[in-house]
Amino acid sequence: MPGSHTRSPLGPALAVCLAGMALLASAAGAAVTVKDPGTYVVDTANLIDPDTQRRMEGWLRELEQKTTAQVKVLTVPTTDGEDFFEFVQRHAEAWKLGRKGKDNGALIALALKERRVRVHTGYGLEGVLPDSWAGTASRRVANDFFGKGQYA
Repeated sequence: MPGSHTRSPLGPALAVCLAGMALLASAAGAAVTVKDPGTYVVDTANLIDPDTQRRMEGWLRELEQKTTAQVKVLTVPTTDGEDFFEFVQRHAEAWKLGRKGKDNGALIALALKERRVRVHTGYGLEGVLPDSWAGTASRRVANDFFGKGQYA
Protein backbone atom coordinates (compact mmCIF):
# COMPACT_ATOMS: atom_id res chain seq x y z
CA MET A 1 0.00 0.00 0.00
CA PRO A 2 1.56 3.36 -0.98
CA GLY A 3 2.60 5.60 1.88
CA SER A 4 2.60 2.85 4.50
CA HIS A 5 5.85 2.04 6.19
CA THR A 6 6.78 -1.37 7.43
CA ARG A 7 9.70 -1.82 9.74
CA SER A 8 12.07 -4.69 9.53
CA PRO A 9 12.63 -6.42 12.88
CA LEU A 10 16.35 -6.22 12.11
CA GLY A 11 16.34 -2.42 12.01
CA PRO A 12 16.75 -1.77 15.76
CA ALA A 13 19.13 -4.70 16.18
CA LEU A 14 21.28 -3.47 13.30
CA ALA A 15 21.34 0.05 14.76
CA VAL A 16 22.45 -1.27 18.17
CA CYS A 17 25.12 -3.45 16.55
CA LEU A 18 26.49 -0.54 14.52
CA ALA A 19 26.49 1.72 17.58
CA GLY A 20 28.39 -0.93 19.55
CA MET A 21 30.95 -1.30 16.78
CA ALA A 22 31.43 2.48 16.69
CA LEU A 23 32.03 2.51 20.46
CA LEU A 24 34.56 -0.31 20.20
CA ALA A 25 36.36 1.44 17.35
CA SER A 26 36.57 4.70 19.28
CA ALA A 27 37.77 2.90 22.42
CA ALA A 28 40.44 1.07 20.41
CA GLY A 29 41.55 4.33 18.84
CA ALA A 30 41.84 5.89 22.30
CA ALA A 31 44.50 3.43 23.45
CA VAL A 32 47.50 5.01 25.13
CA THR A 33 50.33 4.93 22.59
CA VAL A 34 53.78 6.32 23.29
CA LYS A 35 56.02 6.97 20.32
CA ASP A 36 59.63 5.85 20.66
CA PRO A 37 61.67 9.06 20.91
CA GLY A 38 64.94 7.18 20.39
CA THR A 39 66.03 7.33 24.04
CA TYR A 40 66.49 4.42 26.40
CA VAL A 41 64.28 5.92 29.11
CA VAL A 42 60.82 7.19 28.19
CA ASP A 43 59.33 8.59 31.38
CA THR A 44 55.90 9.93 30.44
CA ALA A 45 54.73 9.50 34.06
CA ASN A 46 57.51 11.83 35.32
CA LEU A 47 58.66 9.34 37.96
CA ILE A 48 62.39 9.38 37.33
CA ASP A 49 64.50 12.32 38.46
CA PRO A 50 66.87 13.80 35.82
CA ASP A 51 70.07 12.51 37.48
CA THR A 52 68.75 8.94 37.70
CA GLN A 53 67.48 9.16 34.13
CA ARG A 54 70.93 10.26 32.89
CA ARG A 55 72.59 7.35 34.70
CA MET A 56 70.06 4.87 33.32
CA GLU A 57 70.57 6.21 29.79
CA GLY A 58 74.33 5.70 30.18
CA TRP A 59 74.01 2.15 31.55
CA LEU A 60 71.55 1.07 28.86
CA ARG A 61 73.63 2.64 26.07
CA GLU A 62 76.73 0.84 27.38
CA LEU A 63 74.78 -2.43 27.61
CA GLU A 64 73.76 -2.15 23.96
CA GLN A 65 77.29 -1.22 22.85
CA LYS A 66 78.85 -4.18 24.68
CA THR A 67 76.21 -6.86 24.03
CA THR A 68 73.97 -5.58 21.17
CA ALA A 69 70.98 -6.22 23.49
CA GLN A 70 68.68 -3.22 23.59
CA VAL A 71 66.71 -2.50 26.76
CA LYS A 72 64.34 0.42 27.13
CA VAL A 73 62.30 1.70 30.06
CA LEU A 74 58.79 3.11 29.64
CA THR A 75 56.68 4.70 32.36
CA VAL A 76 53.11 5.85 31.79
CA PRO A 77 50.60 7.43 34.15
CA THR A 78 48.02 4.81 33.08
CA THR A 79 47.18 2.31 30.36
CA ASP A 80 43.66 3.75 30.46
CA GLY A 81 41.96 0.39 30.88
CA GLU A 82 44.01 -1.56 28.35
CA ASP A 83 45.28 -4.92 29.56
CA PHE A 84 48.80 -4.27 30.84
CA PHE A 85 50.40 -7.25 29.08
CA GLU A 86 48.82 -6.20 25.77
CA PHE A 87 49.95 -2.59 26.32
CA VAL A 88 53.57 -3.63 26.92
CA GLN A 89 53.64 -6.13 24.07
CA ARG A 90 52.16 -3.59 21.67
CA HIS A 91 54.86 -1.07 22.53
CA ALA A 92 57.69 -3.62 22.40
CA GLU A 93 56.56 -4.64 18.92
CA ALA A 94 56.03 -1.07 17.71
CA TRP A 95 59.43 0.04 18.99
CA LYS A 96 61.21 -2.93 17.33
CA LEU A 97 63.64 -3.41 20.19
CA GLY A 98 66.86 -5.33 19.68
CA ARG A 99 68.77 -6.22 16.54
CA LYS A 100 66.93 -7.43 13.49
CA GLY A 101 67.20 -11.20 13.27
CA LYS A 102 68.37 -11.47 16.91
CA ASP A 103 65.16 -10.28 18.64
CA ASN A 104 67.37 -9.32 21.59
CA GLY A 105 65.41 -6.44 23.02
CA ALA A 106 63.55 -5.93 26.25
CA LEU A 107 61.05 -3.38 27.45
CA ILE A 108 60.69 -2.61 31.14
CA ALA A 109 57.32 -0.91 31.53
CA LEU A 110 55.57 0.64 34.50
CA ALA A 111 51.99 1.92 34.70
CA LEU A 112 51.57 4.13 37.76
CA LYS A 113 47.79 4.12 38.22
CA GLU A 114 47.59 0.36 37.74
CA ARG A 115 50.70 -0.16 39.91
CA ARG A 116 52.02 -2.68 37.40
CA VAL A 117 55.52 -3.35 36.14
CA ARG A 118 56.68 -5.85 33.52
CA VAL A 119 59.93 -6.92 31.89
CA HIS A 120 58.98 -7.96 28.36
CA THR A 121 61.81 -9.80 26.60
CA GLY A 122 62.35 -10.75 22.99
CA TYR A 123 63.07 -14.39 22.14
CA GLY A 124 66.77 -13.65 21.75
CA LEU A 125 67.03 -12.65 25.44
CA GLU A 126 64.96 -15.43 26.97
CA GLY A 127 68.08 -17.43 27.82
CA VAL A 128 69.56 -14.48 29.72
CA LEU A 129 66.30 -13.05 31.09
CA PRO A 130 63.85 -15.97 31.44
CA ASP A 131 60.20 -15.01 31.90
CA SER A 132 60.10 -16.70 35.32
CA TRP A 133 63.01 -14.58 36.59
CA ALA A 134 61.62 -11.38 35.03
CA GLY A 135 58.20 -11.98 36.60
CA THR A 136 59.64 -12.71 40.04
CA ALA A 137 61.95 -9.69 39.88
CA SER A 138 59.09 -7.42 38.76
CA ARG A 139 56.83 -8.53 41.60
CA ARG A 140 59.63 -8.16 44.14
CA VAL A 141 60.53 -4.66 42.98
CA ALA A 142 56.85 -3.65 43.00
CA ASN A 143 56.38 -4.98 46.54
CA ASP A 144 59.59 -3.45 47.88
CA PHE A 145 59.40 -0.01 46.29
CA PHE A 146 55.89 0.90 45.09
CA GLY A 147 54.51 1.07 48.63
CA LYS A 148 57.19 3.65 49.45
CA GLY A 149 56.51 5.64 46.28
CA GLN A 150 60.02 4.82 44.99
CA TYR A 151 59.24 4.16 41.35
CA ALA A 152 62.55 5.16 39.84
